[in-house]
Amino acid sequence: MQKKWLALMMLIAALAVVRGAVAQTGNSSTAEAVPAASATTLTAAFPEFIPVVCYHRFGHYGAKDPYFVTPEELKQQFEIIKSEGFTPITTAALKAGLDGTKPFPEKPLLITIDDGYADFVNIAQPIFKEYGYTATLFVYIHFIDSKMGLSHGQLQQLEKDGFEIGSHSWTHPKLTKPTPAEAAKGMAAFYQAELNAPYQKLKEWLGHDIIALAYPYGLWDTDSAKAAQEAGYQLMFTVDQGTNNAATPREQLKRIMIVHKTSDKMFRYLINDRPLKLASRTLEPGQHITGPVESVTLTIDPEQSRELDPKSWVILKGGIKCKSAYDAAQQKIIATFAQPWTHGTDAVMVVARDKAQQKHYKETWLVHVAPPVPEGGK
Repeated sequence: MQKKWLALMMLIAALAVVRGAVAQTGNSSTAEAVPAASATTLTAAFPEFIPVVCYHRFGHYGAKDPYFVTPEELKQQFEIIKSEGFTPITTAALKAGLDGTKPFPEKPLLITIDDGYADFVNIAQPIFKEYGYTATLFVYIHFIDSKMGLSHGQLQQLEKDGFEIGSHSWTHPKLTKPTPAEAAKGMAAFYQAELNAPYQKLKEWLGHDIIALAYPYGLWDTDSAKAAQEAGYQLMFTVDQGTNNAATPREQLKRIMIVHKTSDKMFRYLINDRPLKLASRTLEPGQHITGPVESVTLTIDPEQSRELDPKSWVILKGGIKCKSAYDAAQQKIIATFAQPWTHGTDAVMVVARDKAQQKHYKETWLVHVAPPVPEGGK
C-alpha cells in the first residue's frame, strides 16, 4: 500500500511541475508580503474544498505538446465531475461565495481555460452546452484576434452564452522574471503593461470590471500578486496543485493542470484533494530567498493533524521526494532536500492521508531562490 501511495504521489508531483518554472535568478531581498486581509475567514457554509481545473487546448495535437485534451477525454472528465456531484461555477460566483453575498452550491468546482484558443468554440463549447457547464476563459490580449486565437467579438458572445472572461496578461510573460528589455523599463512599467493594460482592454471590450487573473505559466511571487491586486483583480489563480478552502489567500488560488492522457483515476483523485493546513513553514509562498536552502520545516495544524496518518507524510521539491522526519509531539516535519537548493523557482509539495485511508490532503506553493552572493559582493 505504501509503495502504491508513493508512486501515486510521484505521478501527481510530475503533473504539478509548473510550466516555465525553470532555474532563474531571483531577487535576493525578501519581497513585501501581500496584506493578510486577502484571506477570507472560514464560515460554516463554506464547502470543505473547491477544486479548480485548468485546460488549454481542445482537439488533437502533436505528441510533444501535452497541453490539450481530446473531445473524448473532455466528455469523460465531465462525466466524472457529474458523478462526483460537483457543480461548475464561475470566478464571479466564487467571489460572491467568499464575500458571503451568495451561497455556494453543495460541491462547487471551477473549470478554467488558459490562453484563448479558438478551438474552444469549435470543439469544447458544444460539449459544455451538452452538460450545461460554464467556464472562465483566461485570455492574453496579444493572442486575441490572431490566427489561432479567439476574436474579441467571440469573447463578447461567450459572455452572452454564460461563460466568463478573465485576464492572462498582455503578452504571457514570466511575471517573476521579466526579460532584460522588459526589466530595463522598470517593474512598475512592466506590471502596467502586463496587468493593468489587459484589465482595461478587457473592460473596454466586455463593458465591466474584470474579476480574475491567471498568472502566465502559473509563475507568481508576492510582488506580482500585490501588483495584480493594485491593477484591480480580486482573484488570482496559480497552477500550484491542490484545491481551495476559505483560508486560501485570494492571490494564491490553486488549480489542477489537466493534460492529455490524464487517466480517469487520476482526474477523480485530483479533484477530490483536500487542502492541507500548515500552521507555519520556514519557506513562505511566493517568497524570494537567497540560497543555498537545504531544508524546510513545517508545523501542521493541530486540529487537522489528529485526522492524519503520521506515516503518510510525503514532501517533494520539484517532484523529487525529500527525506523527512515527523515529530508527532510538536506536530512538525523537517524535510531535507535531495540537493541544496542554490537557485531557481520550484514548487514544494506536501501530501498526506487520513487515518481511515479515505481522504488525501495536499499543499503546494512556489518559492524563488537566488544564488548566494559571492564574497566581496561581486
